[in-house]
Amino acid sequence: MAEITVPLPDVGECYGHAWRQMLRVFLELLIITVVLLLLSMPLAGFETADAEGFAPFLFLIFLITLAYLVLFYRPLEYGVAYASLRAARGESVEISDMFSFFPNYPNAVLAHILV
Repeated sequence: MAEITVPLPDVGECYGHAWRQMLRVFLELLIITVVLLLLSMPLAGFETADAEGFAPFLFLIFLITLAYLVLFYRPLEYGVAYASLRAARGESVEISDMFSFFPNYPNAVLAHILV
């Protein structure tokens, strides 16, 4: 019985495959990344909230930021990871894939809390 040898991919081959997969759905992935960036901007509000004049509202700003992070932004990141996975698998990617966590919303929130 003849032995079957499987060639090992080299680094250039791996990166080349990754670039080909990404370029196939580049516009969709770019829009998903820009939307994620825009939706991360409210999280920066807590970092600047320690300035003068915000001291009485600091705890309230902290709670709102924490709720936004846990209840929306982190589950949204799961949706972005799902869209990236679809791109890596060579499947079609739609911008709505980043919001695919909504049918499993309780599981997405619980997964983030457990992580």
